[in-house]
Amino acid sequence: METLASRLAAAPPPSVEELQSVPTFADLPADGLAWLASQMSVLDFESGEITIHEGDPADHLVVVLQGELGSETANGRLWRVNAGHVTGLLPFSRLTHYPGTARVYGPSRLATLHKSHFPEMLQRMPVLQGRLVSLLADRVRDSAVSDLRREKLMALGKLSAGLAHELNNPASAARRAARPGGVTARRIRI
Repeated sequence: METLASRLAAAPPPSVEELQSVPTFADLPADGLAWLASQMSVLDFESGEITIHEGDPADHLVVVLQGELGSETANGRLWRVNAGHVTGLLPFSRLTHYPGTARVYGPSRLATLHKSHFPEMLQRMPVLQGRLVSLLADRVRDSAVSDLRREKLMALGKLSAGLAHELNNPASAARRAARPGGVTARRIRI
């Protein structure tokens, strides 16, 4: 079975034109893009093919050149990115291992850059530092919003389950409703 590492070792680099189609890299100088392309590897995937397994070391920046990449983690968090997005390990990220298994949706083309090239990339193209930190901040914000939304939905689910239980148990409701009236009626008779 062919491993991702063996595929990366034999993979060609992306073209400068492919990298220019990605908004994060679109206006970078030609010599910087040529260097970046020479350090990257391109892999083509068929629909449904797994690109990353949960627990794999996070050691590559990933650029989606064509198609769509997505994942679901064990805690139910979903994410999907399409062509033109930069994902995976980003400079300054504390990500060490991928939290979920990622697969492509439809035929996809991904470019990867190993983290060992990050320092030189940022030295050659300092403008990328701010852009990639911004992507990292967006990822953190999206994750926090997603967690908050999931927590609210879980709380709403608990509330609706409790309400459904009360509404679906008319005998208990009738007994509860009759008690206060029965006590009042006895007090009036005395």
